[in-house]
Amino acid sequence: MTNVVFGDDYDEDAYKLMELPAEVCDSLTSGDEVYIVGDATQRAVLCTPSQSFYLVKEDQSNLRMLVDSCQWEHATSEVDITIRGCSINHYELTEKPLNVSELKALLMEAPWTKDWCAKSVLSSPAKKKLRASTLYTLNDLMDKLQHSAYEVRQILRQLRAVCIDGFWRLVDPSYSQHVMHEILDTMVQQDWDLSTALSVDSLQVHLDAITPVILAHTLGGFSQPSATDDAFTLSPTKVAAFQATALFEERNEWPVAAFMEQWGFRVPDGVPIDLSLLRGIAILRGDASSVVYFPQSRLSIDPKTRFHEMFAFQPKWTLAQLEPYLEYVCCPSQLVTGKLTQASLLLKYTRASRVLHSPDRLYSKR
Repeated sequence: MTNVVFGDDYDEDAYKLMELPAEVCDSLTSGDEVYIVGDATQRAVLCTPSQSFYLVKEDQSNLRMLVDSCQWEHATSEVDITIRGCSINHYELTEKPLNVSELKALLMEAPWTKDWCAKSVLSSPAKKKLRASTLYTLNDLMDKLQHSAYEVRQILRQLRAVCIDGFWRLVDPSYSQHVMHEILDTMVQQDWDLSTALSVDSLQVHLDAITPVILAHTLGGFSQPSATDDAFTLSPTKVAAFQATALFEERNEWPVAAFMEQWGFRVPDGVPIDLSLLRGIAILRGDASSVVYFPQSRLSIDPKTRFHEMFAFQPKWTLAQLEPYLEYVCCPSQLVTGKLTQASLLLKYTRASRVLHSPDRLYSKR
């Protein structure tokens, strides 16, 4: 015989039910830190060391009684089923997408510029106030974005943010270009070729106005993948792309022949140049007689906004033209759109049409 009774400690509000995905269960059983964040103005988010999930409350039509044992089915003697609580709803977890745009917007509130290198400016009352209001530590960013430390670090790495005095910063693009020009000018003055192994210490002797952290950060962005913290060898293709960008900063559109001539003058001796190096930097127009500056780095990270910007610049695109601008939002390692692929992005945001007497297709705004 089975008896159903209410326990002396019965409390209908004492327990909450939550359905957990396998990866969260693994984190709990392995002893990892699992916590819930979110204030009164935010949605509650459950974080593991590597993932974040929204807590979604699901109501049920039936009242569920919560008991402390379910071993009564095969009982041979009288059993009491003690009800400890009840629930008419439960929580489910849905993966929280990474918001790269939000983090970038936070860091762009106070990008690192030349002014930050001046100690007199850094110590001014205005700058101290700016430090307190618009600079963010890793924990600050975790609170703002409601993501785990691992996820925030992944986004910071993707955005090429740099940690200075405990605060994460984005280097202003114009200042980054200035620093790279200074590095290349120093190499010319010292008669160092592109294969010379550079160190922050060797450059600091000639560029003492530039913060060492920024020197290392800039060198890392233009060096071979094998670069270490104390030895950098500049990449010829990255230097060539940098000099191409510098030309476009002077003039937005160039005849191809004139551009190639000026580009050849700008790059160090022995550095090859080719229009293929302009992927994601510029687009060939019309019959390929001119090249127009259109850097993917200045486009929105959000796929919908990025397509809007692209079609505002040019109403019809070939697949070859589109691909460099989709790589950034399709690559899983970039953590921008999660599982979106190039095909799914094209299907969602574009309309394809055939070109007469050609196997190619043109893509326009949907």
